[in-house]
Amino acid sequence: MFVTRKLQALKATQLSQGYKAFSALAGLDAKTPKEKLTFGSTFSDHLLEVDWDKTSGWGAPLIRPYGPLAIDPAASSLHYALQVNLTSYRHGMTKLCSAGTMNLFVYWINEQGEKELVTAPLTRGDILPGVTRQSILELARGWGEFKVTETTITMPSIVKAEQEGRLLEVFGSGTAAVISPVKLINYNGKDVNVPLDAPDGKSGQLTKRIWNEMTDIQVKCMLFEEIIRYERSNHSNSMAAWNTRGLL
Repeated sequence: MFVTRKLQALKATQLSQGYKAFSALAGLDAKTPKEKLTFGSTFSDHLLEVDWDKTSGWGAPLIRPYGPLAIDPAASSLHYALQVNLTSYRHGMTKLCSAGTMNLFVYWINEQGEKELVTAPLTRGDILPGVTRQSILELARGWGEFKVTETTITMPSIVKAEQEGRLLEVFGSGTAAVISPVKLINYNGKDVNVPLDAPDGKSGQLTKRIWNEMTDIQVKCMLFEEIIRYERSNHSNSMAAWNTRGLL
């Protein structure tokens, strides 16, 4: 993790000369159990810090205990301007769009009585053309079990669906977290509750299914690549052996 901070002046050339700069670390905290790790809020006991400025570029790296920072890595916003549109609904704006790093999906029973997975269209110009988004759309359409639609979603339509018992699931998608279930939306001072009915009670059944399918594909792709590399390596050795025997 790179963090910009005013550090004691050190020449960048010290790095190439094998210079090592570090400070003594205090006793390390107990390791957090894997099941309690929270994305974006659990950090190591120390950080790799590198100072940078536009004149001299990167400085020498330092490893220091995790400590006070001008902007903590866990900060939810770097500037109010990035979050100002979160209150746009107060001005009559009701269309839902993506967060900065995720796409939003709504799974509901539409007003025609059909189960439907909906996400905002790319044609609007304000939607992230995410790879995970596209993968989910292709996966869901391949199942052919429910309608999959790219269309504008509004908060009033979600509120109405929840009131009529038609809201089934809401989740975000992105590269890092893959799938993030939504359990509650606060809109105009009122809570819109989203069902969480997977066996673990942490997501909806479709959200869980997509998560499993997506992560399985990732693992299988990595295994496939390993198998291909192994086969190529053994194939090369076999070809060389055959050639020495005059078989090629």
